[in-house]
Amino acid sequence: MLNNNGYSKAEIDEVKKKHNNVKPVDPNSQINLIIYYKTKRTSSLILKNNCHLPTATLQELNVVYQYTCHDGDCNRRPSIRILCSTITTLSKRITAHLQDGAIKMHHVTTHADTTFNHKKIEENAVILHKEPCKARLRMTEAVYIYTKTPSINIQLILGAVFYNPS
Repeated sequence: MLNNNGYSKAEIDEVKKKHNNVKPVDPNSQINLIIYYKTKRTSSLILKNNCHLPTATLQELNVVYQYTCHDGDCNRRPSIRILCSTITTLSKRITAHLQDGAIKMHHVTTHADTTFNHKKIEENAVILHKEPCKARLRMTEAVYIYTKTPSINIQLILGAVFYNPS
């Protein structure tokens, strides 16, 4: 009568109930109940007219993102932020920031905080722009840095230009 071809238990129970309670008019015929599915991928194609499933924020590629520091005095100064771009996933780039980079340097030097983690950066990072072309991605990052003048980026640029080891 019925085998389990990916049907859930509730669906199997429903089919059994109909099979036991519904009788055909002609005693020589049998009722076949067919359950049609609309998979998530199919429904997303139909409802959104989009052939790609939505991507999680941390799995986005080729993005310009902004990290804003909300610790200590930085919470009162909204300009304490850094703008970056990445061609890898945002999650991998955040992991790189934990190892070395501007965000780690800011937390260590300004807040003496060496215990910040992936989740903290993840919560304070916002994607500003997605750009599939790598050359345009770098230009977009430069425009964002120029228009928003994030303080951590400016400190890095000035530190690199005016660095005097003596």
